Amino acid sequence: MKAIQIACMIVAVMAAVGLSCSGDKKSTDPAPEVITMEGWVTLPYESELYYSDLSIGFGAHDSTVDDYGIFAIDGNEGLPGLAIASLQSGAPVLMSIVPNPTDGGLFDVDVHTTAVALVFLHPFVCTDNPEFIDGVLADIESLSELAALEAAIESTLTQQTLTLEAEDEAVTDALGDAVTAYVNGFTSSPAQGMAGRSPAIEQVEGIEIEPSYQVGGLQLRWKGGDS
Repeated sequence: MKAIQIACMIVAVMAAVGLSCSGDKKSTDPAPEVITMEGWVTLPYESELYYSDLSIGFGAHDSTVDDYGIFAIDGNEGLPGLAIASLQSGAPVLMSIVPNPTDGGLFDVDVHTTAVALVFLHPFVCTDNPEFIDGVLADIESLSELAALEAAIESTLTQQTLTLEAEDEAVTDALGDAVTAYVNGFTSSPAQGMAGRSPAIEQVEGIEIEPSYQVGGLQLRWKGGDS
């Protein structure tokens, strides 16, 4: 399945239930306090959309966007989430990861934050552990491949479709490059805040192991034999 299709499915789920990449919130945990954040949506300069065409969703909360791209949206204090700017049809346009919602907190929703969010939402990258989210986002921000993904997203949003589509070869390829760079960028001793995936292991001639890196704390290794 293409990377962008995977990301779009995650977006659909998170739009309804909030950001949760692993583990579930226990029913005995106290309910987080509902707070109100503010933000700005910035459409690409050549986009034919108007800000009034958009609405903002954050978990179970929804809000409108004014003619200048400004909005206020409720969220759960301290509970990471995904903000999605979408059309009335529900088609996603832009998005942003909010790692630590606070009352009066400010955040942007634009092409850059969308590129970061798409990488973050990939199953090999995503985490809902508050101790790791800031570090993972910083690692994504440092990727040189992010610029190509931003350019692909901006191009998509200024074409006839105007929204992020499940089938978009340019975005898919750029997203794949960024995720690959992220995964390959880890060392055997990841710094605090990294998700802790190990680097690709040495391949044995004639034996190809896929994936060649650790996923979910597990890693495949070849110890001999012909199968």
